[in-house]
Amino acid sequence: MKLFLEKKTNLSYILLLTITHASIYISNTFFYVFLFFTIFFFYKFNFIFTNKKDWLIRLLPIHFYIYKFIDSYFKKDLLLWDNQYLFNYFKCKTDTTPHLTQLTEIVNRCQKTLGFGPAADLISIKNDPWISSLIIFVIICIYIIYLLFSIDKKDIFVFVVLLLSPGFRFLLNSLNSDIFILCFCFYLYRKQKFSLNIVDLIVISFLTQLKIYPIGLIIGYIGVKFFTRNYRQAVMSTLFFIPNVFLLINHYIKIRNYGSFVDEVGGVPTVYAPISTFGLYADYKAYWDVQLTIFERGNIIFVSCFILLLVISVIATIKLKDKYFTFNLDNEDYIKFITFLPMVLLINLYANFGYKYPLNFLLIFIILKYGNKNLSFFILSSVLVTPMFYLFNLDYFSQKFFATSWFSVVWLLSRYSFYMINFLYLLIAIDFLKSKLKVNY
Repeated sequence: MKLFLEKKTNLSYILLLTITHASIYISNTFFYVFLFFTIFFFYKFNFIFTNKKDWLIRLLPIHFYIYKFIDSYFKKDLLLWDNQYLFNYFKCKTDTTPHLTQLTEIVNRCQKTLGFGPAADLISIKNDPWISSLIIFVIICIYIIYLLFSIDKKDIFVFVVLLLSPGFRFLLNSLNSDIFILCFCFYLYRKQKFSLNIVDLIVISFLTQLKIYPIGLIIGYIGVKFFTRNYRQAVMSTLFFIPNVFLLINHYIKIRNYGSFVDEVGGVPTVYAPISTFGLYADYKAYWDVQLTIFERGNIIFVSCFILLLVISVIATIKLKDKYFTFNLDNEDYIKFITFLPMVLLINLYANFGYKYPLNFLLIFIILKYGNKNLSFFILSSVLVTPMFYLFNLDYFSQKFFATSWFSVVWLLSRYSFYMINFLYLLIAIDFLKSKLKVNY
């Protein structure tokens, strides 16, 4: 009887995966709804992937992106646009001819700044931004496919959900330079014995001077080495941290004087379109300026109820945390978690487009190893609602958004899960500090 039920469950899951493949051709909403059910059944029945299911799940992101990119090509949608902007900026040092951003042929003129760090100002490349973007896109895809087929069966499902998540899709479609940072972090994460050597710190320093927030990796590593009493490594990392901070402050003081951005903090641009952005500061700005739900913007009763829900959930999480999560990470996972944490928190506290959200997976991968299936389901399914515009089938920038009841519910789920996951990050960090202080003192 047990064998019969197991066989029936396996067939049902294969059918669900097949339907998820087919839903790619219907709409984004259908696809993400079926992906949600795929996640639910995965944790409900504790699936172990056999060869047939393994191939179905590994091929899902390849199938998905081949269709979506072909679809974008025929619709003449924006594609790889952020990388085109960046490489046009590099080109403008020697050639100020405007670039037609593909595939929509939007005119992209030379600008004083794009909001990047000082490293972007030092790079001058005479190139065709579209061809350069295609070459980089192919290299990134080869690396991602390599990871897709080299990852162990026990981790493949979570990795596939990452690749299919709206945040990663946004990142790959735009080819924002955050994808270089994510790929480098994958390399760090997969190290047999996690550590940052001098070459790693040099690469992180360059990425910091390009995008700022990777400096959080150095901060986290300094903290790890300090609390584990490896003072030599802590001092070496600090020697990289100090000049990075000095160079960034000097650069953004100059950028602020340009007055290039309507919304910025210290010269760093901010964004807060609620269906495509995330972050504490983005939510604060959107609360006052955008009608997020069926209630009017700035509704005190609505936000008070939401904050009360978060407070109750936080208290319940503290009381019940041991029931859902094993606060006993092994040393390697603690080191990885605390190293990545400051970078992720820097991102989550600010106002960013949704293509930065996949960097949260560096912490989510670790959490899922120690959470029970209910917590794991909650965390993994939550990545489907940040950012939200793909779930609403708003593929293209020409489409308009209206604050309907459906949007209100999804927005609440998105914000609620986002803040609760960040609270869990802090609980793990506190647990790490407690364990190290107990050992040291």
